[in-house]
Amino acid sequence: MDKSVIHIYSDGACSGNPGPGGYAAVIYMKSGNICVCGSSEDTTNNRMELTGFLNGVGTALINKSEEEYKIVVHTDSKYVENAINCGWLNKWAKKNYDKVKNVDLWEMVFKILDSRNTNIEVVWCKGHSGVIQNELADKFAVVAMNERLKEGTIIEI
Repeated sequence: MDKSVIHIYSDGACSGNPGPGGYAAVIYMKSGNICVCGSSEDTTNNRMELTGFLNGVGTALINKSEEEYKIVVHTDSKYVENAINCGWLNKWAKKNYDKVKNVDLWEMVFKILDSRNTNIEVVWCKGHSGVIQNELADKFAVVAMNERLKEGTIIEI
């Protein structure tokens, strides 16, 4: 992988929808590879997908080196990918998020993406299709859910 690019594989899991859930973001950075994960007692799959995205990007932005100028987030969530890449998020923001679920999280995503100091690309990857990094994010999200890991748990990988 290009050492000037941070790659993040984010995922969310939920047992029931709503129900207990977990998220994970596996982050590949110059300084090392980590996973940030956590859980919620009463949530939805979409909320966990968004939380994984936000925690991954936030952790990468805090820990990136000067040489790392770009972040590529790989997600198997069409909800996240379409909202960002198809312009839904911008339309929602212009309409003050009227009738949009998970407004608190989408507002944070919008602020991060709208910042002039970020260079973030979002790429969809098919879930459960053998992409090793995505499978790892899925496993960590399920572990976070099942073990009720605390928000922002960091695991070195």
